[in-house]
Amino acid sequence: MNVSFQIKRFLTTISHSFRRTYTANVCRHKTKLEGPMSDGENTNIMEMPLAKNGSPDYCIECLGKMSIKCAWCSHPIVIGELITLYTPKKDYQAPGYAVRYTEDGVDAFVGCSRMSCADGCDLCGRWMPPGEVKRVPSPLELCLASNGMVIVDDMDRYPESASIHPIK
Repeated sequence: MNVSFQIKRFLTTISHSFRRTYTANVCRHKTKLEGPMSDGENTNIMEMPLAKNGSPDYCIECLGKMSIKCAWCSHPIVIGELITLYTPKKDYQAPGYAVRYTEDGVDAFVGCSRMSCADGCDLCGRWMPPGEVKRVPSPLELCLASNGMVIVDDMDRYPESASIHPIK
């Protein structure tokens, strides 16, 4: 476990009881804006964004329950993470936890964006509340649609960090 994460977890734990409590807009549970989120296997520190009314939409615990596993490597995919959508070969036996995504009659499975599972051209969405794919064009789709070169400065901020440069 990384030292900076351990320090952040310690500081969050110490200050947790002193922080303001909010009522989440959608799930209606009480929550803090920052705290530990568990997906059943791992614990991360989650920082909640506020909605326009000044409260978060979901509590940290509900966001943790919205986590899924990658259909290919079984690593967790938490809310807000970049995802891939791969169409398997006909003989692929999907694990029971795999999340299916269908677009224009084509079935795909939700996968993670880890380097062991995907490459940067395959990013095509984010896993978002309440547990669904928010589809965006992949860098490869952007490249084909623009007939240009796509540069992604910061993968965590994709697609906002993507820029298209014409090929001369």
